[in-house]
Amino acid sequence: MKWDNNGAEFEIDSIGKIAFESMKSGINYSIIGITSRGFYTKSSSRWIIYISEESFRSPLTINLKAPDSFWSGISHGMHLSYISGRLLFPDMNIRLIVSKHRIWEIPSPGETKPLKSKRKVGFKIIAEILRRNDGDTQLRELILATLQPSSEIGAPLNGSILSHDTIIQWQESIRTGQIHPLIESVERLLGLGEGLTPSGDDMILGLMLSLNRWKSSLWTGGDLNKLNEYVITKAYEQTTTLSANLIEMACRGISDERLIQVVDALMGVADLSEEMLQRMLQWGDSSGLAALLGCTIAITV
Repeated sequence: MKWDNNGAEFEIDSIGKIAFESMKSGINYSIIGITSRGFYTKSSSRWIIYISEESFRSPLTINLKAPDSFWSGISHGMHLSYISGRLLFPDMNIRLIVSKHRIWEIPSPGETKPLKSKRKVGFKIIAEILRRNDGDTQLRELILATLQPSSEIGAPLNGSILSHDTIIQWQESIRTGQIHPLIESVERLLGLGEGLTPSGDDMILGLMLSLNRWKSSLWTGGDLNKLNEYVITKAYEQTTTLSANLIEMACRGISDERLIQVVDALMGVADLSEEMLQRMLQWGDSSGLAALLGCTIAITV
């Protein structure tokens, strides 16, 4: 941080590639939501950018270390401007230096081959952790049933059509590349639940992220691009803009690094640790758990 006659100036730690590209095309922003760890800001583009005091990176996140006085001074509706590589907070006399050298982009898995032996170990770790974790009981039971099909399952998620039979139907669709059963379910799940990213959306996010990041291993037939286009279009029609943003990224095979790390580990290209899984489960109130359900549906096929 440095001070001059125009106030304080901070350099960001990192910025997701989509956030950076969106910044270049927008000038005027406003703060549309505040969380305990940061705030959301939006311009006229479709993308919502999250400015976070945490270190976890994502395509739409700016990571920033700043004093408490900065975070406490943020208010809903505050107007910001992006000019010449700086995000200006006129009401606070603060500028954020947004440098292209701070762009973070998710590494592609490339030609890495998944190892089925590691996948089995990862599934076992998830089952052990979920059995002793608090959280949404229905989501936990659905994941455990997906990992161990013989286990019994409770009521469908929040009264939705997501039952064990539906999960089996989805997995058969993934095996055969038949997109129509998935298309029929997506419309009914989008927007299902509470909050900025409802549980139904988070589950779709986890499913689409896994399928698109590991398309060569998980999707052997059918037109995945057609499914992606349908899911993205319906998301912007039926749910929150933030949730639709996250689903659109998932359909590109990108997301928050906490989710990417778990997806890659479940595919067997890295060792899944309890710390890694707990970080994903702490993503939002129950978003990480719902996203994990979508991931396991795709990866246990």
